[in-house]
Amino acid sequence: MKRGTIRQISWNVSALADTLTTQAVDRPRLLLERVMLEVPGTTIAAAVPSPEITPPPTSAIEEAKVLLRVAAEVEGALMVQYLYAAYSILPGVTVTAPPIPASINSDDWYDLIRDIAKQEMGHLVTVQNLLLSLGEAPHLDRENFPWLNSDLYPFPFHLQVLGLDTLAKNVTAEAPRSVAASDLADYTEAAARAATVAGQVSRVGQIYERLYFLFQDTDQPQAPWTNLVNPFADWPSWHVADSLLGFNQDRQAQPNEWRGDDATIPLDTAIYVLPIMDKASARKAIFTVAQQGEGTPSGEGIDAHFEKFLRVYREFRAYSSQAGAPAMVRNQATDPRTDPGSTGTIIDPVTKLWAQLANGRYQMLLMDIALALSTGNSGSVPGTTAFRHDFIGWAIGIEMLMAVKKLGEELRSMPVNQNAPPDSVRAGLPFELPEDTDLPDSIPEQVARLRQLVAQSTAIRASIRQSGNPTPRQQGLLAVLDNADSSISQKIGHDMD
Repeated sequence: MKRGTIRQISWNVSALADTLTTQAVDRPRLLLERVMLEVPGTTIAAAVPSPEITPPPTSAIEEAKVLLRVAAEVEGALMVQYLYAAYSILPGVTVTAPPIPASINSDDWYDLIRDIAKQEMGHLVTVQNLLLSLGEAPHLDRENFPWLNSDLYPFPFHLQVLGLDTLAKNVTAEAPRSVAASDLADYTEAAARAATVAGQVSRVGQIYERLYFLFQDTDQPQAPWTNLVNPFADWPSWHVADSLLGFNQDRQAQPNEWRGDDATIPLDTAIYVLPIMDKASARKAIFTVAQQGEGTPSGEGIDAHFEKFLRVYREFRAYSSQAGAPAMVRNQATDPRTDPGSTGTIIDPVTKLWAQLANGRYQMLLMDIALALSTGNSGSVPGTTAFRHDFIGWAIGIEMLMAVKKLGEELRSMPVNQNAPPDSVRAGLPFELPEDTDLPDSIPEQVARLRQLVAQSTAIRASIRQSGNPTPRQQGLLAVLDNADSSISQKIGHDMD
């Protein structure tokens, strides 16, 4: 799991500046048709130059592996940013804000954005299946914080509360190749706002367009994406051979394991976890991910991520224009961190302990997913008595539904600064990864890291009990984690350091 994949790719900046006539380019972003390219009336002097991969791939299969690792990093980063925004929403607030015809409800916003994040998790796991099908290991690293920003990422990684700026970036990143006329004015406004706060914003759908092209048999579009446009026409016209995929069938995630939905569930609401058997199923999986989220390829009538975020953008804009409207979003920090050196650094010692606990559980979630996808349907992980179903159960039942969710709910009410008044800025779950090292990518290293994280979690809980004066609800959460870690340790053993 190497976080460096995205930083292998860069724009030819001088060529890009020469070809765009409709807007200034002050900070080109990668894998992007500029946000206005498909807007009627836009003038393009020449074909937009493609990004460059360094070193350049020497085959279609090599390019596919690079782009799938990039897709995994983007999906993982979007997921946690969406969760942070959802956690920032205050519950049970209803307002009337013309010209929106119906009442606007904060719980509706929370449910919608949380559900998008859950669908992104399905996309992330489906990308892992695609990698496994090509004989690659799972890839679950991601961008960390803005100083690790790359030109490919749709916008600089920031954990931010829900707001017009946040929503504008989401709308632009999730936009389709062509925006419907009824959405054009609001999309153009959102894209301009996103460019102001984040620089040029990349459209994530282009990653999937190029991937689909690579999995075609020829340059001619194939069903189901019959109107596909190759976003990088000057890249090699090559395609992955049939014989080079379909591997690791017993390791790929199955929908019944990961609470995914089958193909009968509508795209609007489904969480898809799609196994890959051959090129046809690879194309279907890429098409489905793109149709549901990252740039609807043929989504007439589909309430994809773009439409969902655009609706919330319109509602938030109407709400924020109302004088005296009640607060619908918490006063939370941007980019809360446990390490010093940032405006979001958590100073309060108790809050910092809870944040460190939450970071560890988030990393345990990633290790559980990686180990589940590194293990076949039968057989335990070497050096442990844990089976595939154990890691899946820990990932979903402990880390997703209990630890990360509940710890996020606690942290959004905790102060950033020590002895701060009740109305001061609150913290949030930092979703931090190790700064100087990649997540381990071999099974022995992953097991060792999981053991370390269990030991760290146990030590942090002891410190919280000793100095944190936990509330009854917090005491209950700590007890649940005690039992969880005891059960995990029985299966994987203890850290020997």
